[in-house]
Amino acid sequence: MKRAELVYKSMMGELVAPCPEIPDAFADGTHCAELYGHILAAGNRICEKLGVREDPDVELMINTFLKMNRELCGRMYHYGLWDGKTDAK
Repeated sequence: MKRAELVYKSMMGELVAPCPEIPDAFADGTHCAELYGHILAAGNRICEKLGVREDPDVELMINTFLKMNRELCGRMYHYGLWDGKTDAK
C-alpha cells in the first residue's frame, strides 16, 4: 500500500492496524465523527420522508462525496510532499 493510501485509510479508521502516529479522524468524539453523524441523520430523514429504508440518490450523494474526499485528500498529501521539497531549497 502506498504511503498516501496508508495515511488516508488510517485517518478514515479503515485499517485494523492503522499507523500509530496518525489518529483516526472519525473516532468517537471527534469533529469528523460529529459531522458524519449529521450527514447520516440527514440521509435518514430524507428516507423517512420518502417512506423508504434506503434511497439510491441519497446513497449516490454520500458515496460520491466520499470518493471526492479521497481524491482531494490524495492530492493534498502529494502537494504537501511537493511543497516540503520546494521549501527545503
